Amino acid sequence: MREGELLKAIDEIYEIEELKHRGYHLHAVAIHQGHANAGHYWAYVRKGVDDDRWEKFNDQRVESAAWSDIEAEAVGGTRTTSAYFLLYVSSAAEPWLFADDCTASKFLAEDVRQLVFADNEALETQIEHYRCTQNEDARGNADVYEVPNEDRGSGFSPVPPPLNDNEQMLSATPTEAVRNC
Repeated sequence: MREGELLKAIDEIYEIEELKHRGYHLHAVAIHQGHANAGHYWAYVRKGVDDDRWEKFNDQRVESAAWSDIEAEAVGGTRTTSAYFLLYVSSAAEPWLFADDCTASKFLAEDVRQLVFADNEALETQIEHYRCTQNEDARGNADVYEVPNEDRGSGFSPVPPPLNDNEQMLSATPTEAVRNC
């Protein structure tokens, strides 16, 4: 297909009647900086349905972002950044997807939900085990667990109680779940 034919085909997509009735809104942009064999990723996520504010999720930092920042980084300019993928949300799904009473677990099939529960329990045990070997409790308070020095870092420690409830973890809204992590 030649360039002219391709451009014509792209333009004709906008004239398909069925597609005119479906609205989609940009919800997230993942940015890649670097090259194909190495680089760094971060994401911009729109805060809500009727909210034009964006947040930048970059490793351990979350900060407010302006649309102009997203545009500049998505195109790259003189740097090696580009939009790695764009996430659009159907306008028909937005009312229930972003509802305050909507929980993350609502979107999981039962078998997947059980796998998530099991994985979360295993992770909680590993985290608590690590904290125990570091002689800290779940809140970072030192000297809570009595672990003999010879056992620290050896992989041995008493089985700790779960860090928190899986249902609580999955009962947060998607936005709360991200904020609480």
